[in-house]
Amino acid sequence: MGAKMPRDMPDRPKVDVWGWYDHLLDKELSRNTIANYMTTMRWFLHDYDEVTKENVMDYKRKLIEGGKAVKTVNNRIIAMNQYALWAGIPCSVKTIKQQKTYSLENVITVEQKDRLLDGLMADGNMQGWAMVATLASTGVRVGELVQLKKPFLRNGWQLITNKGKTRKVYAPKALVASVTSYYADVSGDWMFFPERGPSSDGSGPLTREAVGGRLRTYARRYGVPVKVCHPHSFRHMFGQEFMRRNGNITLLADLMGHSSVATTQIYTRMSEEEQMRQLDEAVTW
Repeated sequence: MGAKMPRDMPDRPKVDVWGWYDHLLDKELSRNTIANYMTTMRWFLHDYDEVTKENVMDYKRKLIEGGKAVKTVNNRIIAMNQYALWAGIPCSVKTIKQQKTYSLENVITVEQKDRLLDGLMADGNMQGWAMVATLASTGVRVGELVQLKKPFLRNGWQLITNKGKTRKVYAPKALVASVTSYYADVSGDWMFFPERGPSSDGSGPLTREAVGGRLRTYARRYGVPVKVCHPHSFRHMFGQEFMRRNGNITLLADLMGHSSVATTQIYTRMSEEEQMRQLDEAVTW
């Protein structure tokens, strides 16, 4: 099912929002991408009657002056440029150049992960326990997590299509051993499902948004900083811990579904705090 058009989308005769929406669906872009493009268009049309280079440049200026993060500004400009390209409008506004970050910040630690697991276990929240354990043990993206089914544990792997790419996700033996007994008493095929439980026909997996919401709730309940308790934080933790314990960056790239080892190299970097610590230790002259 595709992303829905925002209900309060302004009506502007010079902007064919519905035509662009259908075009994005035809291109089979992800639901989140389409939703983000439509939301950007809604915000833009609240201030402007048509898409022109001058208007998009002014929109960019307002975003910057409003204190929006560089990534947010760039994402919105990319969305407007994509509409202009489709509509045949001469508008190619430059995004903001930013120095590449060679460190990972706000990544959950193994100790914080264990605090979540201990709390969930003590409260008898076994699905929450299994979700945190799976995120930490596999490094899956949230869009992959919500597609996992119980045969993943039985077979040790599952083919998953996410963002137009299909890859094999593996289940470590330690994860299988720790969660299999719980799933033996769970009906349906989905590993993660809404609180009402899996429906009898096996439909209704947990949504991405619900995963993030549950993790924030767990963070507050068990004393873990909310800023480190999100799905991608566990993915980064997996990458860092694998490199520390194994060191095979080519294998890690395959396990994480990276198309290039260059992407995986971030897990060989230190945090900014660690960079500063080592700098202070080295510079004594």
